[in-house]
Amino acid sequence: MKWGLIPSWTKPDKTGSGLINARFDTITEKPSFRSPYKSKRCIVPVAGFFEWRKEGKQKIPFFINCGRDEDGDFIPMLLCGIYDNWTSPDGDDLETFTIITTEASDVMKPIHERMPLILDRDNLMLWLGGDYNHLLHKDIISSFNTGTLNIYQVSDYVNSYINNSPECIEQIGV
Repeated sequence: MKWGLIPSWTKPDKTGSGLINARFDTITEKPSFRSPYKSKRCIVPVAGFFEWRKEGKQKIPFFINCGRDEDGDFIPMLLCGIYDNWTSPDGDDLETFTIITTEASDVMKPIHERMPLILDRDNLMLWLGGDYNHLLHKDIISSFNTGTLNIYQVSDYVNSYINNSPECIEQIGV
């Protein structure tokens, strides 16, 4: 799948790069997200994510993750997402997805006001197969203990999209 949701009803000249995130608090109100939220929910496993804290004109990058296991590998972080299928005029199918965001938890607020909606493993089946109306009422937003997140500063090397190497997640200021 390609990151950047392109709703199935999008006109060919309006596809662009897609919608990279969807706000959980308005997901049922926005036409682009309403239908996929009802029936096309997914899990996006990641090693972690980056966020930048503004300090004046400067932006300080951080890497947020669930820590490492005994082998030194990152423990997968499970992000809530939705997907859709778009068909081009030539008949080619394109599957796209977006990450769902929510208000930042207390541990994340010093860095940024929003964050991805991280799913607690106990709620996997609820997210993937549960009744979408129930999800709005369940406190799924606070089910993941964000106090367990591993957060550290990384270099501004990560600021360039052409940099895609382990150096992007190296902790600085240790």
